[in-house]
Amino acid sequence: AAQWLPSIAAVVNSGKVVVAAAGNSNSIGSMMAPACLSPVISVGGSYACRFEPGKGGGKPTCVNGAPTANLDARWTNDPSSPALEGSNVSAITSVFAPAGPYIHVPTPFFNPASAGTSWATPIVAGCAAMARQLSAPLSTNQFKGRLQFTNAMIEVGKSAYPRLNCQQALSALSGVV
Repeated sequence: AAQWLPSIAAVVNSGKVVVAAAGNSNSIGSMMAPACLSPVISVGGSYACRFEPGKGGGKPTCVNGAPTANLDARWTNDPSSPALEGSNVSAITSVFAPAGPYIHVPTPFFNPASAGTSWATPIVAGCAAMARQLSAPLSTNQFKGRLQFTNAMIEVGKSAYPRLNCQQALSALSGVV
C-alpha cells in the first residue's frame, strides 16, 4: 500500500478527493489498498433493498420498492454460495453505500445480478462531486465529515459506520433540504 501514497497525496494536495472500494473479501478488520489509506474516502457496501426470507428454505429475494428495513446491514453474499463474498470493513471505513444486488443487462464480465463495493463506490463519488459543486473547496477530511452526516448506521459487530445519505450530506452543505 505504501507505493500508492505518493500518488494519492499528490491528488489530495491538488484539492481533489480520492474515493475507493473497501473490497469484497468479507473481511472484518481490513480493507484492500488504496481504501486502507487515510487520505482516501473508503466505501463499504450495504444492501440496496429489503430482503425477504426465502420460502421453504429458499434463498432470500430482493423486494423492489419495499421499505428499507435491511438497508442498514453490511452486504454479504448468500452464505450457501461457494464464493464467500461480502464488504470488507475496518476501523477506518469512511462510509457505506448500496452495493447491490443490481439487476442489469448481462455482459461477459457481469452476471445479470451483481453486487459489491465497486457498485457502491460510484454512488459516493457522485455525491462527493455534487458536494464539491455546492461548497467552497473542502479538505478530504471535511468531505468525509459531510458524507458521514447521516442518521443511518451500519452495525458490524460492536462498531457502527455511517450509511451514505446524499440528500442529508448536501443539505448540510447548502442549508436546503
